Amino acid sequence: MRLINAIGWLQTIKIPADTISIGEAAFCNEGLQSIEVDENNSYYSSEDGILFNKDKTTLLAYPSQRKRPFYLVPSSVTEIADCAFVWADIGQIFIPASVTKIGDDSFFRGHVIVDMNNPVYSSKNGYLFNKDQTYLIDVPRATDKIFIPKCVERINIMIFENCDPLKFVIYCYENSYGHEFAEENEFNYVLIDGGMQTQIHIEVNVWERTIPKR
Repeated sequence: MRLINAIGWLQTIKIPADTISIGEAAFCNEGLQSIEVDENNSYYSSEDGILFNKDKTTLLAYPSQRKRPFYLVPSSVTEIADCAFVWADIGQIFIPASVTKIGDDSFFRGHVIVDMNNPVYSSKNGYLFNKDQTYLIDVPRATDKIFIPKCVERINIMIFENCDPLKFVIYCYENSYGHEFAEENEFNYVLIDGGMQTQIHIEVNVWERTIPKR
């Protein structure tokens, strides 16, 4: 049995023992609170209403309406699948050191906090980076402004897929990669300099003190 997509507005989905394949982003419906898997299923499992592969090394789907202030990804997980947390109503998502692969569009709303001992990923102010913070992978999508540090040399363009171009602003440094990226993609941007006495400047100063200098 192959489950391709879940029916919208279901609160609970029960996956039977004979299900062997589930389509990507199958559970992106607006009412889902829990995913339950028959314990005799050979390919999938669930814990606390969240979908995993059988041995819980891959987190496959977090129900969009399972509202929590935070969620700690289990230490057994080494991979977070594409769209695993898309639309999930979580304040903060804690990523353990065990996770070495994160799929495309895995997060949408939550602030990501990565264990400092993770060998592949890091985080700052809810943003997801590679380990040395040269690649900006994801940001919380609820924001209308994104600060791009000087150390960033690459940016995941999919971050901006659903941004409102009339409200969204990139804050970056002159002649930095963030500046170049904003101009090339025609995003609204503000250049940061030492004389800016604004809230974003305060936020930048606090953040920059904890980002490795280049």
